[in-house]
Amino acid sequence: MEVERLGPRWMEIDLGRLRGNLATLRRKSGPVEMIPVVKADAYGHGAVEIVRAMEKDGVGMVAVATLGEALRLREAFVRCRILVLAAVPRAQIPEILVHQITPTVCDAEFAAALSGRSAAEGRTTAVHFYVDTGMGRMGYAPGEAREHLEKTLKMPALLVEYLYSHFSAADQCDADSDAYSLGQWRQMENFCAGLSRKLPVHMSNSAASWRFPEYVADAVRPGLLCYGVPPNPELK
Repeated sequence: MEVERLGPRWMEIDLGRLRGNLATLRRKSGPVEMIPVVKADAYGHGAVEIVRAMEKDGVGMVAVATLGEALRLREAFVRCRILVLAAVPRAQIPEILVHQITPTVCDAEFAAALSGRSAAEGRTTAVHFYVDTGMGRMGYAPGEAREHLEKTLKMPALLVEYLYSHFSAADQCDADSDAYSLGQWRQMENFCAGLSRKLPVHMSNSAASWRFPEYVADAVRPGLLCYGVPPNPELK
């Protein structure tokens, strides 16, 4: 069977439109921090070039899926804060510290190991603490998470910069899914109300930041909408 030979291919990215999309998202979300998601090579658009453009546009933090993605950005001399959304193995803590990556804390053993290594090196490491309000992939449910968060807050070498969770059904655009998103928001509200200190929160992905401005909290994490891609055809 013959396989068609493909000639050279390329994709042309209009960074002016990227900046326009970011401006639209800022107007929609209001005066909160924007943490654009640039996982999977910025959804195939070229993460290094995209993040450099975002930095020039005033973005101070981006989010990736894995530590490997974060390290590739650092190797390209990206200097903004980089949040890793997935759990990172304890064996990779040295790389987190060397390259000043912001990890997600979602288990007690990782937090203790990160704090110990940070203290040994005489530094404080910023982290984001994940609360599972319904995604089900990692972390603790709110009832269990409070104890772990309070322990993390007492670790001298860690700075909990944000609490966060994820609206897992915000892109579905139906009554049941919207009710589920409201339930997630209320779980986070109740969780925060019982803490020993107030911490900033981010939960909103592209769909939630566009559809639920009342859930914006202190930061948003737009992904697909940064690139002009609707997370659901109904949001086009």
